[in-house]
Amino acid sequence: MASEFAYVQFWSLDFIPIMPHTQRENIVFEVYDFAKGILLEDGSQDAVFLNFVMERVTNYPELLREVNCVLCPGGLLRICDYSPYPWDPEDPSIHALRTTPLSCHYSYQVREVIKMAGVDMDAFDNLHRWLAPESTIWKEETGIGPRFEQIHTLVRVYPM
Repeated sequence: MASEFAYVQFWSLDFIPIMPHTQRENIVFEVYDFAKGILLEDGSQDAVFLNFVMERVTNYPELLREVNCVLCPGGLLRICDYSPYPWDPEDPSIHALRTTPLSCHYSYQVREVIKMAGVDMDAFDNLHRWLAPESTIWKEETGIGPRFEQIHTLVRVYPM
C-alpha cells in the first residue's frame, strides 16, 4: 500500500517485531503495546487498520476509544479479525457442536486458556455493538463522542 500511495505518510504499529518490513521513506515503524494507548496526536489519522489484534488486546473497548481519538472526523477504521469458534457449515450463526464436536471442545479449551490472560474472546462478536454511537463504551468519561458512522460488517467463513 505504501508503494502504491507514495504521497501518503504511514505509521505501522506492532506489538512485537515479528514481521519483516521493507523500509520506505513514507513509513514509520514503531513497536509498543498500542492497546494501552496510541502515541499519536488526536485527530491526526485519516485511516486506522486493526489487523488480527484480538488475541493481544485485553480491553478492546479501550482500544476503540483510542482509535476514535486519533482518527480525524470522517476517517476510516478497518478491522480485520477472526472469531475463535468453529462454525456449523450449514449455518454460520451457530457453533459447530453438531458437526465437529471435538474441534469445538479443543477450541473451547484454547479459549479458556487465552481468557485467563485477560483477552475477551467474544470481542469479534461484540465489535458491531461497541462501535455503535449508543454503545455504553462511549458513556464513560472519554471526552470525545464516537466518530464511527456507516458501520458495515462483512463476515467470511473459511472451512477448516
